[in-house]
Amino acid sequence: MLSGRRFMITSAGRMGVGPQITKPGDLLCVLLGSYVAFILRSCGDNFYKLIGDCDVHGIMDGEIIETEKEGQYVYQDFYLI
Repeated sequence: MLSGRRFMITSAGRMGVGPQITKPGDLLCVLLGSYVAFILRSCGDNFYKLIGDCDVHGIMDGEIIETEKEGQYVYQDFYLI
């Protein structure tokens, strides 16, 4: 059992485990320089709240960098609060 964690499926169909408070509409991102994915929640006007880290199949260990080269994902600037 994963205390404080929950199973999730991204809109792209990737399976993972993230914070229990993750909900539909939250943003999955990999911060530049990080090998860990994070869940962020929009607070409006390009401001986001950090919900927590997550493990998502096909995104960890630098795999997302290879996928990004295919143009599936975009870089985005935002503020964490």
